[in-house]
Amino acid sequence: MEDRAFAYQQQPRKDTTGLIGSTNEVTVKINGMKVTALLDTGSTVSTVSEAFYREYLAEQPIETLNRILNIECADGQSMPYLGYITADLELPGTSSDRQQPCLLLVVPDSTYNNTVPLLLGTNVLNTAMNDVKTRFGTRFLQDADLFTPWYITFRCLSLREKELQKRSNRLAIIKCAEGKTVHIQPNKDIVLQGYMDHEIPYHPVCCLLQPTKRAAIPTD
Repeated sequence: MEDRAFAYQQQPRKDTTGLIGSTNEVTVKINGMKVTALLDTGSTVSTVSEAFYREYLAEQPIETLNRILNIECADGQSMPYLGYITADLELPGTSSDRQQPCLLLVVPDSTYNNTVPLLLGTNVLNTAMNDVKTRFGTRFLQDADLFTPWYITFRCLSLREKELQKRSNRLAIIKCAEGKTVHIQPNKDIVLQGYMDHEIPYHPVCCLLQPTKRAAIPTD
């Protein structure tokens, strides 16, 4: 049998420079120490890496939570944490030198938080934005001397709140997904399948279901 050798030419790689954007990172001070932080408007909590805590913040005791806090990452996995600490933050670039107390979850080390130890979520970002808004008024985005990452962050939060106000604090419309008529007897509970419509981007919160103005409840 004749041996045959085949040569395969590797396909040239496509240009992927547009696949990954820049990160919204800033330099802040935690307990007077400069450190790099990620501004994350999609996170409701703020975190510090365990390695950074052990080396620089060990004098701050790790407090345990009085209830289980389930934190879901973007990939759907739960985020483990050791507990939380209280620290003072200074946020250069927000036109303010005042210290802001904050709560940070201590989380396991990762490749990213080895170089960017802090992640600031909306529990810190909303407070910082409201402080700037109090000092500069409704035109704080135009009048305050904000560094670009802070401007982008505050603008995102501001647009999110404006959209929520525009919709009368309605995050979405919940519609019934049941394929049949459902009768709910007096003083009874029932679980129904539903889906969200006209949803606006917003961080996870507890919501109250209320009837809409156009809701129709059968009388028969």
